[in-house]
Amino acid sequence: MNDKLDPLIFSPHSHPTADAPATPTSSEPPPPTDWVVGPSTAPPPPATPLVTSSVSTPLTPVVRANTPRGILAPGSEFGVYRVGPCIGEGGMARVYQVEHAGLQRQVALKVLIDGAVGSGDESRDRFLREARSAAAIKHPNVVNLFDVGVHDGTPFLVMELLSGTDLESLLAGQGPLDESFVVDIMIPIVAGLAAVHDAGVVHRDLKPGNIFLSSGRDEEVEPKLLDFGISKAAGGEQLRHTANGLLMGTPFYMSPEGLRGEEMSPLSDQYSLGVVMYECVTGNNPFNASTFAEIFQLIGSADYLAPSATRPQLSKRLERIILRAMSVDPADRFTDLRELGRELLLLAGQRTRVTWALSFGDVPRTTLAHARLSPIVTAPSSAQPSGRTVAEVLALAARCLALAIWLVRLSASPEPPNMVVSAPA
Repeated sequence: MNDKLDPLIFSPHSHPTADAPATPTSSEPPPPTDWVVGPSTAPPPPATPLVTSSVSTPLTPVVRANTPRGILAPGSEFGVYRVGPCIGEGGMARVYQVEHAGLQRQVALKVLIDGAVGSGDESRDRFLREARSAAAIKHPNVVNLFDVGVHDGTPFLVMELLSGTDLESLLAGQGPLDESFVVDIMIPIVAGLAAVHDAGVVHRDLKPGNIFLSSGRDEEVEPKLLDFGISKAAGGEQLRHTANGLLMGTPFYMSPEGLRGEEMSPLSDQYSLGVVMYECVTGNNPFNASTFAEIFQLIGSADYLAPSATRPQLSKRLERIILRAMSVDPADRFTDLRELGRELLLLAGQRTRVTWALSFGDVPRTTLAHARLSPIVTAPSSAQPSGRTVAEVLALAARCLALAIWLVRLSASPEPPNMVVSAPA
């Protein structure tokens, strides 16, 4: 996978620049702190040496001005949360494992980094829009949001803490995934993303790193859709939000219309999901590029190999699904994700079909209910008449055999005396 280019925000009108230096991870020590002698209101002197702990006067920590807001030290407190290790980082935010002090519950805290790409009032507003968008969506395959707000000037949101791995890490470690596994994890993601679209939200940043394979009950994989960091509510606000001309998203997974700076829609998310499925079955992103200009050209012209070129054993149906979702013209893609989901269900195992059959249907519910129950109810009921017929045949055969044996024995034995009928004297 190309990971040279993974910005969350870039401009189509400017020459590509190198990514900003990475912020230090939580495993590194926090920036040094100057301890100033005196009450907390006293301004620090120009150059104050470190004072030993033997000084009885209260010490006031003064954090240096170049410490980015949103960089939290393990063991510190952020409102009612005790901060643990950093477990994720993006272009505009960091994610920490924290514990709610009152509930003693482990959750994930996402905070906006001050000084990162896209910081400022607009970035903070976008961050809070993410929280509102995510809070409106209730689906088992979309990450749950528990809290949102601003603490000491730092916007934050609190999400469920998941155990497992993201799809990007899985692909990096294993390469191409088994087709049946891809189908079984994509169907729940398609259902979750359809719920996102039903709420009037376009995700805009679908990629393997935003699909988390959580460990559910009995060690089953529960795919979860993550990170609405650049999501936007579909509707009148979109034009105002995109008026600055910035492109937001990961370019290797962006739709052609997104790269051109046009309005993005649920069909744009469908394109990105097609690219993710391509990468799952081949182990590689379809676009091998090292500059933004190359990405624009390759995506805009659909210049990539068919998945079967590197994965000959891939089923034709799944390849057609991927290529249709990745159509350059949005009108050539699936009408919506439910249509895509119905196509994927044809490739799924029985358990997946039973679980998700009702999630993608626009046909009468009675038809779907019959299709959903057919693996459990129809097959046994059709076998029962056959079972009764066999039993009846066997019983009849047994009776015939018994009668035949009796007749054979009767003919072989001498006629008993009481069977002789004599004429009357």
